[in-house]
Amino acid sequence: MENVRFLPCGDQAVTVEWGSTIDEHINRQVHAFARKAEALSHPAITEVVPTYRSATVHYRPEVLSYEELKHLLAPLAQGNAEEAEELPVVEIPVCYGGEYGPDLLEVAQHCSLTPEEVIAAVIACIAKASDSPRGYNLSLGCQIPVGTPFENMLA
Repeated sequence: MENVRFLPCGDQAVTVEWGSTIDEHINRQVHAFARKAEALSHPAITEVVPTYRSATVHYRPEVLSYEELKHLLAPLAQGNAEEAEELPVVEIPVCYGGEYGPDLLEVAQHCSLTPEEVIAAVIACIAKASDSPRGYNLSLGCQIPVGTPFENMLA
């Protein structure tokens, strides 16, 4: 537990941190801890939120003090990554065109591609990053309303 830090988050949460880098070994420790903390079913613990390198435990301070919570959680944080079970692969279906992708033709035309080539390019991009130990976040970064003219997105 030499690298584990307990960081108070206001008066109703504590973050248990295993490191400051994105690392598969750390992530497995985090998830093993989160499962053990949830399995306690302690009346003071209201939620356990694992991230890639830490877990935040929300609690009721009127039931358990910060120091008592830390004492309760410290042994759970000492576990190793081997205790973590394999996380399931989650497949998210993707729809192209039609009702769920009304701008597919516009995107294809803008890129001088066919709709099939746009779909193939998206699949290839995801495939290139899919085995990254750092994970892969498919996100627009900011939401662009459907129907926004392309010239407004090029700014």
